[in-house]
Amino acid sequence: MSANSRLEDLDAFTAQLRAERATWFDDDRPVTIARAPGRLDVMGGIAECCGSLTLSYPLAAGVTAVSTSGTWEPQVQAPRGVFARRDQAVRVCSPGFDGASNDCLWPLSTLYESDGQLVRPERFSAYFDSIDCAWAKYVAGVFYVLLETGRCEHFGGGATLVVHSTIPPGAGVSSSAALEVATCQALTGLLGITLTPLDAAKICQRAENLIVGAPCGIMDQITCLVGEPGTLLQLKCQPHEIIGPLEMPAGLMVIGIDSGVCHSIRNDRYVDTRVAAFMGHRIIREILSPGDNGNDPTSGYLANLTPSEYVEHLRDRLPTKLTGERFVKRFGQSADSCTTVCTKKTYKVRSRTEHHIYENARVHQFAERLSRGRRTGRREPLVEAGQLMYASHWSYGQRCGLSCIETDLLVNLLRKEGERAGVLGAKITGGGSGGTVAVLLDDTPESHSAVQRAIGAYTEKTDRKARIFSGSSTGAHHFGLRQID
Repeated sequence: MSANSRLEDLDAFTAQLRAERATWFDDDRPVTIARAPGRLDVMGGIAECCGSLTLSYPLAAGVTAVSTSGTWEPQVQAPRGVFARRDQAVRVCSPGFDGASNDCLWPLSTLYESDGQLVRPERFSAYFDSIDCAWAKYVAGVFYVLLETGRCEHFGGGATLVVHSTIPPGAGVSSSAALEVATCQALTGLLGITLTPLDAAKICQRAENLIVGAPCGIMDQITCLVGEPGTLLQLKCQPHEIIGPLEMPAGLMVIGIDSGVCHSIRNDRYVDTRVAAFMGHRIIREILSPGDNGNDPTSGYLANLTPSEYVEHLRDRLPTKLTGERFVKRFGQSADSCTTVCTKKTYKVRSRTEHHIYENARVHQFAERLSRGRRTGRREPLVEAGQLMYASHWSYGQRCGLSCIETDLLVNLLRKEGERAGVLGAKITGGGSGGTVAVLLDDTPESHSAVQRAIGAYTEKTDRKARIFSGSSTGAHHFGLRQID
């Protein structure tokens, strides 16, 4: 599906809503729709946590969230928005077109302690585990953070949200961020709350950090909100400077190929990689500015170091490995609010640290090559951009330990097809350890045939079915809120 194609998933779900709305809603009020796309991490990936520039692409696949609208009777105390429930509960339903459904009903009282104060986040999160509805944390987390941040005082008599996703979970293309963003847009629209895209992204990121327990950055949520079809969103993660869209050169495209290996950023390998990078950053601060004087020559981010500065002055002074116990005794915990240094583990500090420094340089070079190729029409910069993707993939595996046999195989098969077949570059994406491979290729029949050959060989060797993510769609902020009767 091209960047300007109709949202077929939205059309199909709208038709399903019209046919089956009585299954979910108790009255005939209009239904408000919000939609957020998934995102493809083209360059930058995990280096966002250390201040890198990132380039991400809003996909055609996305999450749609719907809620009812209308008004309460004047005597009922409720927010300005509208809820068609009176039982002080939230129902979250995720129906499938194959008849499968996830349905979670939870009382608003779970948000509060007995004295009326907001419940502790870990207790709220544990409630959904206890009722076997862990998937609903992504939605419930938005409710929680809206209260925690004071954006909403209470949720009236309750709410019904129906969500539908065309993004497979575990594919590493931000199904979770898209769900959070679509929920946030639908819910704040229901409540009459106005948020800037950045404020909405912060709420969604905090919901995932606090309630889901995933140490994600903000790149995914921002892309799901303000990504523009057919372009790469440039985000400088210091902490969240939106630079704007980077247009693709004519005749060039990016796609994602889901390896079929489930990915999660809550796994030990990703968390340990992140912890080690923050440990390395703290040691570098000590090298550059000895003593705990609060001075940070890196301005808070590893990405502000150039590769040449790192190699000339720092690399040989960083430990290859370091126990968490020794680090904590010397420095205490790291500056990362999302992770904790485990005193019982040994971390590979040097390699994990330098990935983020080199990756930031690669992303800047990649963006420059695409811009030059678009401006001049020359082929060489685009080939160089593809080589930078292969270098990023190598670094994920060799420096960060976030490779995966299947994604390595898929990248190698694509690289074998090569530039002559129109396949310029490929790399593992997001948190690694499975998930999706991003591919830079010519938009020609020859290159698409090459991709299909690589996928065929991959399936033959692994017995896994690979899924292609192609096409693009607008971010949730630009999509806005729509209504159907």
